[in-house]
Amino acid sequence: MLKINMKKIVAIGGLILVLALAPAVFAQEVSLPNPGLTPDSPLYFLATWGEDLVLALTRNPEAKARKQIAISQEKLAEAIAMGESGKAEAAETAANRYGEMVSVAAEGVAAAAQTGETFVDALGELLATTASISQQVLAGVYEQVPEQAKTAIQQAMQVSSQGMKRALEAVSNTKHEQVRERVEQNLQKARESAPEEAQQYIPVTVPIRDSGGQPEDTVTGNVEKASREQEQGGQQQQQQGGSAPIEVPAGGGRP
Repeated sequence: MLKINMKKIVAIGGLILVLALAPAVFAQEVSLPNPGLTPDSPLYFLATWGEDLVLALTRNPEAKARKQIAISQEKLAEAIAMGESGKAEAAETAANRYGEMVSVAAEGVAAAAQTGETFVDALGELLATTASISQQVLAGVYEQVPEQAKTAIQQAMQVSSQGMKRALEAVSNTKHEQVRERVEQNLQKARESAPEEAQQYIPVTVPIRDSGGQPEDTVTGNVEKASREQEQGGQQQQQQGGSAPIEVPAGGGRP
């Protein structure tokens, strides 16, 4: 038992170091740690207990957020392993834990931005980049798992998108555009490789800012949302005496 826990600690610590020193390299490819103890093990609760204990003992907000991001990447590796093994419930467990870690990391970045912490740019860039890359990973898991597990993967993709958006909002104006462009490139790659059914859960675009630093385009939805807005715009035109509304193909999105 001790041997397993030590392996997990080393894996998490190593990933934290890699992410801290080379976020730009990580952005170029999906590089995940060894999943180690997976959710199909009866001892898995020890792994999550150990992660939560480490986080509880970490008082520094930057260090805590980095650990949360590192744990989220390990959960992705677990989800892949469980998806490939056809273990739907275990894949759901890993995906839910991934979403939890992304959410708390995003909250930490947003809180740090409010207090003017100097590490916000680096941490916001790291979270936004990893979250956008994770869309591709989650889409691959979505394709592998049976129907009963797809909802959990969908939720993980949506939570990942929300965390990505919050991280981008925290990045300063001087770096925002650079990070946004990189994130959009990652999302495009994810959409190109994702199965058609999963594409609707990957954001079409991310917020940009005007010259004053305020959000100019806050569209972060999926294909379904874009279609709905297009349809609503056409209906408003018709009510105002304009041209007929644009037809949206049936089945273009799910409620």
